[in-house]
Amino acid sequence: MDLDYNIKRKKRYKKQLEKQGLKCSYASSYGFYIGFKATIVIEHDSTLHVAILIHSGAPHDSKIFNEVLENLQQRRIIQKGDIIIFDRGYYSYQNYQTGISKYKIVPLIFPKENFKIQKLKDTLTYPLHVFKAKKQEKEAKKLYNKLKSSLLQKIEKWKHYKPIRGKIEDFFKLCNSGGSV
Repeated sequence: MDLDYNIKRKKRYKKQLEKQGLKCSYASSYGFYIGFKATIVIEHDSTLHVAILIHSGAPHDSKIFNEVLENLQQRRIIQKGDIIIFDRGYYSYQNYQTGISKYKIVPLIFPKENFKIQKLKDTLTYPLHVFKAKKQEKEAKKLYNKLKSSLLQKIEKWKHYKPIRGKIEDFFKLCNSGGSV
């Protein structure tokens, strides 16, 4: 969700923005703006927000994937084996790999039109740290394979998760309308 700090559209210069810790950004819906991007993490069943993260400027969602998951991991919100559903903006083959290998979760990111399941399978390979400790190698491979197969099954049936995506979209429509229905 993009948050505009410059409501009156007052001209600001880069030096002024740097002093205030702000960045100029662009959104296709309303052009250039000065502000922030808010990432809101909601719990599926109750639709209560679990975390709200603020990012200066408007970084693309796929670029803040690590930052979001790192924050959730530090707060102990995500655990091994959790299924985390992401909006299409986080789509990147690398983000699937990162979610499984680094955070040990199933990152169900809604695929875009040009999505290729074979390319994803080729991308999902064991990370090198699996081979570092010989004693835990079998366990690490077993967990990785379990998460990988779970992800592939869910992606092949991602249309079953469309109602959840609908909930996400409804939540953001409500936020963007200022809470009025």
